[in-house]
Parts: sequence; structure tokens; C-alpha cells
Amino acid sequence: MAYYAASSDHEVCFESKVFTLSIVLSPILRQYVSGLPGVNLADVFFVMSSMLLLFRYRFSLCLKKTLPLLLFWCFGLLVSLLSFLIQQELVLFITTRFVRYSFYIVVLVISARHFQLDFGIRTLRFLTLVISLYIIAQWATYNVIGVLLPFKVLPFAFSRDISAEAILSIASRYYFRPLGIFVESGYAAHFLLPGLAFFLFGYPEKNAYDIGKVILILAAIFLTTSSQGIVLALFLVSVYVLQRFRSVAGPAGLLKVLFVVVILAFLLTLLLSLNSVQMALRSRLVLPGEARVGSSTSLRLYRGFALFSELPISFKILGVGHGNLDSFVVRRGLVTQFDTGIYTEANTAAGYVNGISSVLLYYGFSGGILLVLLVIQLFGHTLGVFRVILLVYVALNFIAGALFGITMVFYMALIYAGFDSHRIKPFRFNSVPR
Repeated sequence: MAYYAASSDHEVCFESKVFTLSIVLSPILRQYVSGLPGVNLADVFFVMSSMLLLFRYRFSLCLKKTLPLLLFWCFGLLVSLLSFLIQQELVLFITTRFVRYSFYIVVLVISARHFQLDFGIRTLRFLTLVISLYIIAQWATYNVIGVLLPFKVLPFAFSRDISAEAILSIASRYYFRPLGIFVESGYAAHFLLPGLAFFLFGYPEKNAYDIGKVILILAAIFLTTSSQGIVLALFLVSVYVLQRFRSVAGPAGLLKVLFVVVILAFLLTLLLSLNSVQMALRSRLVLPGEARVGSSTSLRLYRGFALFSELPISFKILGVGHGNLDSFVVRRGLVTQFDTGIYTEANTAAGYVNGISSVLLYYGFSGGILLVLLVIQLFGHTLGVFRVILLVYVALNFIAGALFGITMVFYMALIYAGFDSHRIKPFRFNSVPR
């Protein structure tokens, strides 16, 4: 079965390629400011490429595929308005957060029809290899000659305050974490994981694994010491190994699979023996009872669910409203066992939770149920590598906040690109044929 979004030849055009490129590059572009207040470079590219594409195709969209996502968005809007009405509190920055999220939903709806799968995957695979090589080169040059290769690749300011001096200072006190061209090792891992999936499972399947390139990407992810990346990379390898054993035919096929497994096991053992990787895993992979107060791991993994348990029953049902968590926590003086103390308006960590718990906090129980139904719909309509990427994205939202921002656009666009759309007809705002 072929499963793809809009990759047939008659739909390929310059505007579609620019739009697809804006999505593939969005995890990189999001790090840079555009010069407009509150707008990053990825947002600018989304706006320009989306407008060009919509005018080119006369607003041709595929709404049926994304209907559960649109229902989730609509429910979030309605329940947030109701929660704000009860709280008698609504400030401007909360409104702008929902507007931004709504814009990303529009980009996803457009991508469901116009993301050029073949072009997008070729570009992503190429960038994954180049960035992986650069991460390894960064690690090698620092550890061999003490030189830090640059991580800023565009002539724009970063949206986050980070400098080479700060990175070197941290490296001298703890260990060096190569970032590639990202401001955080977690960002690098988020970008590399889908590429790793495509090299492992292939697209199409006949182009399945390239062991040399898989080893290269795995090495880069481990060298970043991102616990998220390491855990999810191990998950991808485990799924791949299980799939290969299930599909093996004959002694020759079994020997081939065993050979690949031995190579991967040796590589993973070697990478896990690195001191920096061991330190990163020991400091980040902890159970709730062992979590350090105020650590980023504690805040990401456990704090959101702890906050939800402290909400009054009315807000457990309705939620506190989209983007309103930090204000709600400050106003109510909520503190969990993972916080260092009562937050103030100036403390941005007040809203620091993972993606799954943020849905419960924003939209209540019902929002969580709708999210589960959305995942079930996507799982039932994707196959192969696209289903694996969906599982990675779901897991990522248990350990990071990846549900309402550009990470959502990056992953969900790839997932919708693999959606089985044979029985789905495009929706148009007009009846004029292309």
C-alpha cells in the first residue's frame, strides 16, 4: 500500500517545495528572532510560504484528514473561554499564545494537503546526516584540540541568551555537550529522531536501513547527552530489531539480522560507556521519589501531573485555560514537591510542564480524552515509519513540552504526510478546478 499526502507529480510546484522546506527547517529557524516582537524566523517562513501556496492552489485543503485535530483545537478554545469566564481573568499574553497555536494548526491543515513527502524526506535525511556529522566534529575538535566549532549558522540573533563562553564554562565544570546548530541538545535530538526513523525503517520500505548512516546518527544523538534523545533513539532501535525478527525468513535472513543486532549492540554499549553519557543519564533518568527539587527533569516529567492533582475539581474538569498555567500558578500560589518555592510573575518556570500534562491542565479531563482519540485516529491511519514517528512524538510529549509549538508542526506534518488518504477527497472554498 502506498501511503502519502501530496507527493504525486501533478501537485509538485515551487510553492509546495518552499512550504515543505519551511516545515523541515522550522526546528532550526525557530531559534532565531525575526525582528518582529514575539515572532521567530520559522513563523515568518510559515506565513510567507503558506500564503503563496494558498493563492497558488485557490485555498485547496483536506479538512477530513485533520478533522479530529480541528475538533481538539475548537474544544480547547471553548473550554478555555469558559474557564476564563469563571476565573474573571484574561490577559493579553494569554490571547497571543492561543493565536500563535491557532496559526500552527492552520499550517498543519495546509500541510495535510500540500506537504511534498518525497522532497521533504530527501531534505530531512540530508540535513540529518549533515548535522550528525557536525555534532561529531564539534565533539572531536573540542576534546582533541579544545576548539569549539560555531553553533550559530544564520546572521540573526538567537531568541535565547546563549554564548560560546557560557558553553565552554559549563563544559569546563561538567562535560562538553555538542549542540550542532541548535541552542539546546534537546532541540538537536528532536530534529534527528525522525531522520533516524527514516534511515532505520526506510521510505519506501525497500530503502530500509543503511547501517552506516544509522550508526552515524545514533553516535550524534548520544554525544549530545540529551536524555530524551538517548531514550527515544533506544526505543527506535528496539522497535526496529523486533520488527526485523518478526519478518525474518530463512537462516540467511536470521544471520543478517543477528549481524546487524550485534553491531548496534556493540555501538550502543560503546556510547553508553562514555563518561558524559553516563553522567547525563544518572542526573536525568530518575523516579518521582528520587527527583531533585527544581531540576529540569523533575519539572518536565512530574510537575505537571502533580499540579493537576492539586487543582480544584472544577478546574480538573474545565482546565485553567490555554496558556494560562503560569499566571494561574502564581495567582493561586501553587507549589508541588518538585518546585523550589512559590513562583513570581518573573519566574518563567511556573508554566514548565510536559505536553501531556499541559493538555490536562489547560483543558481538563475532557481535553485529555480528545487527545487520546486524536492519537488513536492517527495510529489507525498510518503505517510503517510514519506510525513509528507518531509513537516517538507521543513519547516525546511525556518528557518535553512538544504539543503546542513548532515541534508539533514538525512532527505532525510528517505524520499527516504518511496518512492513508486514498478515500479522502480535497475540500475547496470554490468549485473551480485546477
